[in-house]
Amino acid sequence: MRALMVLAPFVTAAPLWAQDLPPAPGYFVDAVFETTMAQSLALSCPQLSFEIREASLYSGEVMARLNDEGFDTNSPDGVAVSGFNESLSERVEPFLARYGLDTDTSAQNACAAGLAELAADSPVARFLIEVSG
Repeated sequence: MRALMVLAPFVTAAPLWAQDLPPAPGYFVDAVFETTMAQSLALSCPQLSFEIREASLYSGEVMARLNDEGFDTNSPDGVAVSGFNESLSERVEPFLARYGLDTDTSAQNACAAGLAELAADSPVARFLIEVSG
């Protein structure tokens, strides 16, 4: 089963002739945001690790829900939805701005963001583990 962290590129953008595609479900966009942001923070910060098992379990839950709602998650073209990129940007941009990651992508700043997410027990924190160096 594909993990959500690699599904973002597999979301099919709506071509002009396919305006009848359903909107991207919020839970799907949230899952992609949370897992990919956690993975990015963990890759950028030596104090953090990505909780791959948790992400895999969550991915399975989200994929099952998509299937139950009639989305084709086995298509080689990905999950066909409209508005995915816009919905994802609405989550990513404020997150990056909140931690200054839109201007400072240093390991120190990524660590501060990840540790703050862990302290807040946020949805992103679900996929992060603090490790000692």
